[in-house]
Formats: sequence, structure tokens, C-alpha cells
Amino acid sequence: MKTYIQFLLLILCVSFLSSCATWKRIGDKAVIGPKNRFSVELPKGWMRYSADKKAITATRDGLSLQMIRIGFWPHKKSHKSLKKKTSDTMLPSELAELVVAMIRKSSSTKNAKIVENKPMKLVGKQGFKVKLAFKNTKGLRFKRDIYGFATKEGIYFLMYQAPVLHFYPKHKHAFDAAVSSFKLTAKKKK
Repeated sequence: MKTYIQFLLLILCVSFLSSCATWKRIGDKAVIGPKNRFSVELPKGWMRYSADKKAITATRDGLSLQMIRIGFWPHKKSHKSLKKKTSDTMLPSELAELVVAMIRKSSSTKNAKIVENKPMKLVGKQGFKVKLAFKNTKGLRFKRDIYGFATKEGIYFLMYQAPVLHFYPKHKHAFDAAVSSFKLTAKKKK
């Protein structure tokens, strides 16, 4: 019986510790994106969700309070829910419209209103800057900024989301710094 209890305690400890390993504190070094596609300097001291293999997700106080998400969608997989394909020949405004339509497909952001939609340059490429406002199911107002651009392989996106009151303005500068540090990296050859 004693061995059985020790075994159960061991299993509980291992389960607890493995669930904690998904968040890592961000340090001084630039973070390399999935498949070595890009690098970005995230705010020091924030936490990164390391189990996300498709994008970089970071927060300071929790995903519902502020979130930075940076990633890549291949053209062949982008916007499957809309049954539309993206390409590097699309205008930034067309890409922005598709991104907004995809966001509105989600039940939590179907009421999203476009506050701003304009072109911008990212890493020397023509892109878009979309600012959205929406309320969650409990009525809390959020802002979401999405910047993006297309390459021959797909769409790169940089997103910041936080509640309008307090958190959005408080941490917007951290997102702006991350956007400024964003760089495309050479893909490793297989």
C-alpha cells in the first residue's frame, strides 16, 4: 500500500511539473520563430508559451490581459475557413480584408469593428496594419492590432491584443518594440 501511494505521488508530481514547462520566461536574446523563419526581440520578463509550434505567443500577465502573437501562414493553408487562397501578388489591402474576415469567423470576435486599416512597410516589404475593436462574451472591450505582409511562401503576421482599459495602452510600446526588432531569417536547409 505504501509503495502504491508513493507511486501515485510520483505520477502527480511528474504531471504537475510537465504542465509547468510550457511557459518560459523571456530573456535578453532574440527569439527565433518556428522553422527558423524569423527572429524577434520580445519584452524581457514576459512569458512565452513554448508548446505553441506554429507561432510565438507571449504575455506578461496572462493571455486574456495582453498577448503578443507572431507567426506565419503558408499560402496553401491560409484562410482555409474562407476557402480563399492568398498569394504574394495580392495587395496589402486584400490581405488585410482576408485576415479581418477570418477573425470574424470566430464566435468570440464576430462583432469586431475595423478601427484602422492602412498600408505599412515591414522589413522592407509592403504590408498592412489593421486595428480592431471588439467585446468578449462578458462585454469587456478589447483592441487587437494585426500587422502583416506576404512573401512567396506565405503571410507573416504580428498581433497584439489587450483589454482597452489599462492593459492596451500600458503594453502597446512593448509590441511596437517587438515589431521594430522583427527580422526575416534564412531558412535552414534540410
